[in-house]
Amino acid sequence: MDTDAGKCGMARLGFFLLLLVLWRSGDGCPASCSCSISRIACIDSVPGIEDFPFLTLDDMENITEIYIANQNRVSDINDNSLKYYINLRNLTVIKSGLTFVTPDAFFNNTRLQYVNLRDNNLSTLSWKTFQNLNTSYTLLLSGNPLACVCGNLWIKLRLQEDPDGQDLKCIDDSGVGRSLMEITPPDCVFPQVEVDPSIVTMMKGSDVKAVCQASGYPAPGILWRLDAVMLSTSYEIDVSELESGLSLSGLSPEDNGKEIFCSAENVVGQTEASLKLNVLCKEPSFTYSKVLWLPRKVGPTIKQLLGPQNNHHWCIPFSVTGNPMPKLLWYHQSTLVKEQDHIYTRIHESTNSEYHGCLQLVNPTHIYNGEYKLVARNEYGEDQKKVLAVFINPPYDGHSDEPTYYSRRISGGGNSSATLLTPAEDRIVGLLSKADNEGIDGGFVTGLPVDFLETTTSVSEVVEVDATQLPPEKKTRPLKSSPETLTLLEIEREKLQLYRERVAIERERLLLERETFEWEKSRARVCKRC
Repeated sequence: MDTDAGKCGMARLGFFLLLLVLWRSGDGCPASCSCSISRIACIDSVPGIEDFPFLTLDDMENITEIYIANQNRVSDINDNSLKYYINLRNLTVIKSGLTFVTPDAFFNNTRLQYVNLRDNNLSTLSWKTFQNLNTSYTLLLSGNPLACVCGNLWIKLRLQEDPDGQDLKCIDDSGVGRSLMEITPPDCVFPQVEVDPSIVTMMKGSDVKAVCQASGYPAPGILWRLDAVMLSTSYEIDVSELESGLSLSGLSPEDNGKEIFCSAENVVGQTEASLKLNVLCKEPSFTYSKVLWLPRKVGPTIKQLLGPQNNHHWCIPFSVTGNPMPKLLWYHQSTLVKEQDHIYTRIHESTNSEYHGCLQLVNPTHIYNGEYKLVARNEYGEDQKKVLAVFINPPYDGHSDEPTYYSRRISGGGNSSATLLTPAEDRIVGLLSKADNEGIDGGFVTGLPVDFLETTTSVSEVVEVDATQLPPEKKTRPLKSSPETLTLLEIEREKLQLYRERVAIERERLLLERETFEWEKSRARVCKRC
């Protein structure tokens, strides 16, 4: 018997180990790594890894931190290495064989906040690799044999903005290590760009020619970023060595207020300038100038500021007028909003010095609930409006937002006592009116909070009782009290009903978001199999 039991136990153990091996090989986590729901750590040099772990799409989307160390076979971070780690925030690759990072390596990792590449074999690193990240990201590069070349000058410029930062070294042509802050590579100049004219004020149907001129070394490339503007006006681009002309034919009123950017970039970095369009539909009030006809200048007015709407992303819609275009500032709970990739102002349409847009919020949590104030300002005035925004209910913390129901007795002498009654369906308020003096027989109201009754002058005594202990006829008797008391009861009843309806709507919204998320995940799996 004991022998059979031992064999059965060994069989179960073997089956468990087999399942463990199958799970380990199925989830894509290499033997040198440990993988949790949100973190991957690869520190074992044997057998080691050659590339970043490839898990299921769902698992990669949940990863927020990757830590890699002692991996001599990890030589590069390419365009596909981190493509599906879209929520990655912290990346560490240290003491490994990293020699190259492609310019688009972090294209899909816009939430990266911390990048540690210390003690590798990097000789050059392009500024384009980090152009999609927030400007406040942390970058650590010490311990790399960086070359004293033009392509690394952007690192020096970045260090100048942080005087207490790293003391990085670079290796010059003779193989001597030098402080990166002290080098000035020859023929290496950050690009400069200028658009002439920078502001155009013309009647609709007019033709405009603007020129974008750039300087720098190596010679920068020039690009009009028209794909982000969606112009209704016809245009042509004429490119020469260090300048690019933009010809607009028949200005459309739909392009009023739009801003067209021209960028110049080389290995040292990128900069940009803009062309602002003021398209007039009729002869404006003006003052005469020898150069041009100027439109009437007016201070800003916020025509509309609405509560948040959810259309793929949350949006607080607004409409603002003013000329020149007002500067828009947002405040959340009286604190200035610093616009980033997850909260930013977006103008959707502008006509005749009127601007329609949104404060765009990507997946806001309950901490973004509260009062938002929009301030529109230009040199001729200022306007502001406020709106209350609730994106999602805060997590339950043991306290309910529903009105508190008490068993309370309030007498004319001001003495009172209170004891919580449950459940809410069985709580009833009995009113003793000054007029009829009939006590609890005066009438009953089911499930109604009694806090407000302390301020009701027509009520001399309030008693809350358990509905289950009353005969049916008393539960349905009409309330005998003054019209003033009846009005208060109706108001409180409506407030409670509105609260319940709001909770039901919020539940339906969350359910719809969950279904949409599941559908997106299913579609991603199908695309991967294809």
